[in-house]
Amino acid sequence: MPPISGTPPTLPLESSDPRMIPPFEIHGRLGSGRTGIVYAAKAPDGRWSAVRVIHPEHADDPGFRQRFSRLVQATGHIRARSLSPVLSGGPNAARPWIATAYHAGPSLAEQVQTRGPLPEARVRVLAAGMAEALAAIHAAGGAHHDLKPSNVILSPDGPKVVDYGIAQALDGPSSPPETATPWTAPELLRGRGGPESDVFAWGALVVYAATGTPPFGTGPAEHVSYRLLHEEPDLRGLPDHLWNMVGRALAKDPWERSRASDLVRALTATGPGTAPATPEERADAVAALAERDWAPFPDTVRVGPSTPAEAPPRTRAEAPGTEPDPFPERRGHRGRRRGRTGWVLGAAAGALLLVSAVGGLVLLTGGGENGATAVTTDDALTFGLLYPQNGALAAPHLPVAAQYAIDEINTAGGVLGAPVPDVHTADEGDASEGQQVQAEAAAVEGAQRLLADGAHVVLGPTHSALATHTAVTGKRTVQCAQENLDSTADIDDGGYYFSSRPGVAFLAQALGRTIADNGHGSVAILMDESRSLYADALAASLDGHGVSYTYLLHDGITTGAATIAGDAAAVEADAFAVLSSVMGPELVQALARTGGETVPPIYLDHSHLYDPAALPDGVTGVARNDDGGQGFRQELAALGADAGDLRHAPYVFDCVTVAALAAQAAGSTDPAVFVEHMARVTRDGTACEDFASCRDMLAEGEEISYRGASGRFAWDGSGSRTFGVFEVSVATSGTYETRVLELEASG
Repeated sequence: MPPISGTPPTLPLESSDPRMIPPFEIHGRLGSGRTGIVYAAKAPDGRWSAVRVIHPEHADDPGFRQRFSRLVQATGHIRARSLSPVLSGGPNAARPWIATAYHAGPSLAEQVQTRGPLPEARVRVLAAGMAEALAAIHAAGGAHHDLKPSNVILSPDGPKVVDYGIAQALDGPSSPPETATPWTAPELLRGRGGPESDVFAWGALVVYAATGTPPFGTGPAEHVSYRLLHEEPDLRGLPDHLWNMVGRALAKDPWERSRASDLVRALTATGPGTAPATPEERADAVAALAERDWAPFPDTVRVGPSTPAEAPPRTRAEAPGTEPDPFPERRGHRGRRRGRTGWVLGAAAGALLLVSAVGGLVLLTGGGENGATAVTTDDALTFGLLYPQNGALAAPHLPVAAQYAIDEINTAGGVLGAPVPDVHTADEGDASEGQQVQAEAAAVEGAQRLLADGAHVVLGPTHSALATHTAVTGKRTVQCAQENLDSTADIDDGGYYFSSRPGVAFLAQALGRTIADNGHGSVAILMDESRSLYADALAASLDGHGVSYTYLLHDGITTGAATIAGDAAAVEADAFAVLSSVMGPELVQALARTGGETVPPIYLDHSHLYDPAALPDGVTGVARNDDGGQGFRQELAALGADAGDLRHAPYVFDCVTVAALAAQAAGSTDPAVFVEHMARVTRDGTACEDFASCRDMLAEGEEISYRGASGRFAWDGSGSRTFGVFEVSVATSGTYETRVLELEASG
């Protein structure tokens, strides 16, 4: 059929092609791929759409239909400025279909192949737009899993990400890709992955857009796979301000990668306190960036559908193991590391980033606004507590713990002879399932209130630590949160951060240590996708102890516990590690039945989530020792705290005491001064357990090591806790028999 004026350029329809897919009128083909044929279609309101009709061989697969139906339902409500929205779908049709908005313009692949790399300013817009689209998908609990140059359209008003979720519906959540591409995250090659895999692809596409070639080269799939798994990315030609940001995104270890929402903040912030926190703010920030640096984008009208070939490969050795380091002297070249690192992402335009490691913390300096009261060395040391005050995660015991520490300090004479005021509090919101976005906004507002009250130290939140760190940026205010800061993307102009609670990676190390100490030589790791990062950390710990492991990934929804247990029984392993957020005791019971009269050794990721009465005897779980010991529990109960759940309480108590000791040691309540003493009062020296005795030892010139309610404090260069106290609990006659495990973090 001839092209229709004003319509997308198309290929003619074939005799077998539909002319109508109600309510869409089909006008031509846009292209085809391994999932189906894409048509240019008009909706009843006159808007152009892209309708993908699934190939018959996939339509005949019941598993695919089920996954595709979930995809249509899950993606219909996801909206972002840089994401092509799903308009409707027909998962139950003879040929299932899905309709998305149509966007004029070449794909990133077409643009790079015909015009070469993008200018630097447009690379930044592209990076921010792709990250904003991924952040929306991830916030909805999904992942793209097929982000590649042909799935990014360079429309006149900015980049648009298309085809999200299609690949996962086709292959299933646990299937490795058919062949490696330069955009495939290493963990996907092993058949597991999540939102972090999309961040890896994001980094690869930014390099491709800026340089014209992928960071791991091209060539035979086996060579690309080798580089993805074993070599460092080639970042030559990438703008300096993107170097560290992209380098972190391309880390082999998913734990080291930033969240997509953090990338948007870092790329769009224009100064102190301007980083967007909510989805709406992220969309507005990307729009402002695109208006300034994108339009008019040249050549944004497609010349016709195509299946782009691979970009020309850069000159590099194709044989594995023969290539020298391409940039040994380049600033920012990241060596290969184990565990989480303190990568600091590129500063926002116009912002000055100064990073130095002081006292084992990530220390950054800069100025800020937002109406916070100026802090002076003459002020009494003031604490603000950010915690959930309503909802499923409400924690009324936390202000009791903070005030308990303050009362002990004042009983001993205060800090530098001045009493510490009562703790100021603010609500961080309810971060339970489905409320994360609202909680993040509430936490930011609460943090700003605490800063306006003149807090020298912000305690918390228990969730959303990164978002609230953005709120305190530039205030030279210490933040001591109970959540590890997963990324330093937002730390671009100030703040002193450390975490007081062992992170998930550290918790996985404790489980690995327990398994190794019990003499197991091999472990089958049973996991659903929500536990993929925990599983990777556990695998690293088992590696370090010489224990082999096998992954068994399940979706926990469509696969029954008996089937999963049967698959596990077929694996030759000494023990099972159950990492499941959806199956719980049902899977443990099924595993126990596979052992007949003898229950096989079974280990759990979070024992506090399981009722011991529902577990067979001998099942072992590892959890953080979150109540600070029986003595601390009884003391807080006497002060009115609910003794049933004291999670986070010992960490809040210890944060107050450590900060007070640091101010005492520094002779100043200015956070810019006393933050440098945080490590001094915790890392080395003679052990002491309360403010009064520790202060007296400092006065006598002794080096001290504070050992508080949650154990000894120590941090790595990114402010993550490196000493933890854990509970190893064994189910026995319907209860837990528990012992304490103290551990130094590795990696």
